[in-house]
Amino acid sequence: MIFLVALLGVGQTTEVPRLIYAAPKTCPDEQSFARAVQRRVPDIPLDAPAPQSLQIEVRTSSTGTFAGELVVREGAHTFKPRRVSGAVCDEVVSALALIASIVLRSPPEAPSPPPNASPPFQDVQPVLRSRAANVTRGEPSRWAVATGLAADAGTLPAIAVSVPIEVAYGAVDRGIAGPVVRAGLRWGRRTTDDDLARFTLVAAALDACPWTFAEGPWKLEPCAHLVVGWLGASGQGLAQATEAARGFAAVGVRGRGAWFLTPWVFIELSAKLELPLVRDRFAARPDQTLHRASAVAGGLQSGVGVIFW
Repeated sequence: MIFLVALLGVGQTTEVPRLIYAAPKTCPDEQSFARAVQRRVPDIPLDAPAPQSLQIEVRTSSTGTFAGELVVREGAHTFKPRRVSGAVCDEVVSALALIASIVLRSPPEAPSPPPNASPPFQDVQPVLRSRAANVTRGEPSRWAVATGLAADAGTLPAIAVSVPIEVAYGAVDRGIAGPVVRAGLRWGRRTTDDDLARFTLVAAALDACPWTFAEGPWKLEPCAHLVVGWLGASGQGLAQATEAARGFAAVGVRGRGAWFLTPWVFIELSAKLELPLVRDRFAARPDQTLHRASAVAGGLQSGVGVIFW
């Protein structure tokens, strides 16, 4: 009797959990993954043990993207893994869920036996094979353009509000860390409190951001900041009023944060601190200064941007 029970036990296949899932905390959890699979194969139970197991693992790569792998195992057999990668973990997990549902429905294909190995038992049913889905992967260097509202203080009299335009090149994608270079055009116009002169600034700014912090939909960039341009003044309400134009330059730092609404559209907010290198004095008379740029200037900027290439 004991011998008969032992023979029956040998003929049985050990059952294991159908899904084994592991991913970073920022990714969808195991229950979310199981629901995504179950929506595609509602007639196949996933909570009951089965001879086959689908082992899913998502990792963060060195470039800040997400790499996912699905491995099918049955007993001692391990089948060729399916791999996908992308800049957004939700997209990678969704692709893996699609692959898992195809695996559960597709016809089986036996694995290749190792060299000098005996043929597998005839009653072993191989698991299913699928083709990995394509997931859009973030590029290391892309182009983006942004515009919005900016408020600057210290360069012109009082606070000047403008609508700057910026173009960026580098690691601008969501979830991609790397250097970024930004070039922008800014302008502003303000009148002195006594209405004796009006000042206009037209300048180009260059930001060099050697490092980017990327976490989910958020990105943070510390940047070195350079501004060069033209500062003009025109007298009004003065006898024999004249116009003057002087060069303007400043260096400083800028911090920028972005939140991605989609993989291509983002909202940004930045703050900057500038040290003017040129501080020309504009005067109505030798003893009456109308305006001179402050020793320290700064500003805030917010807007919306699009990755276009």
